[in-house]
Amino acid sequence: MDSKVLLAIAFAALLGVARFYGQRRVAAGQGRFVWLMSVPLLVPAGMILWAGVQILAYEQLVGVIMLVGGGVYAAVLLRFLTRWSRSVTSVGANGDRAAAMEPVVDFTVIMVGLMLMGGFIAVVGLIVWGVSQSAH
Repeated sequence: MDSKVLLAIAFAALLGVARFYGQRRVAAGQGRFVWLMSVPLLVPAGMILWAGVQILAYEQLVGVIMLVGGGVYAAVLLRFLTRWSRSVTSVGANGDRAAAMEPVVDFTVIMVGLMLMGGFIAVVGLIVWGVSQSAH
């Protein structure tokens, strides 16, 4: 088996263990472990930003779009994790779990809105591109 495959499997297992441990600590009311539990969400944000920087050297427009999209995702995610961590800590182990989940609902609404806006922008961009191509 290729060493890159083994490394990917080990990394995935490490993310799984970190998430499991973080979930157990968050269930105990320790909000600082929300970050550890959410590492699988943070990895794609870093990958999008890294890929945007790499692509920026060859395709400037695509690189800028990836950097903006990855930056928005990372900013929304960091804000969400900060609010969620505070919420879990303030509720504690025996508190109202529904109150601690309020930031999750806000995050979901924001992400759905961003996805809808991104889809709309993509459709408009494709229409403009198609019209510009048919004009030639």
